[in-house]
Amino acid sequence: SSSSSANTGGGKQYYSTKTTSSSSTIPHFINSSGTSLHLHNVEPTIFDFTSSDAGWYSIRTPCSVLSGTFLSANSILQACELHTASAGRTRPLPKWTQRNGVLVGLQGGTLAVQHVCKVLFKFRCPLAGVLIKDWTG
Repeated sequence: SSSSSANTGGGKQYYSTKTTSSSSTIPHFINSSGTSLHLHNVEPTIFDFTSSDAGWYSIRTPCSVLSGTFLSANSILQACELHTASAGRTRPLPKWTQRNGVLVGLQGGTLAVQHVCKVLFKFRCPLAGVLIKDWTG
């Protein structure tokens, strides 16, 4: 599958397509009445709505061009559905993850992982899977 680069920097490359996963954030504001604003920019963003009584808002981001989409919906759920219809939705987890038990993400080497697993077993905590985070980049 093909991917388009959305951001590069810091030694990492982020992708934004409907078939790949992403580690990047999406600047997105949504309120309880279903109003939604998400930015297409990938830079860190600060939404400041503390002066809404005065009738103005502030969006700060370190870029020269700001691009985004406003959505108006009847509820938060509908706004999320509208957003993910265009931005993409996470694929369902594999069936094996739905077994009775926890999925734990561990790091720290073999001994640390074995220790946590032994503690879980000692307290009879069902274990469905272990994600070992061994990437140090």
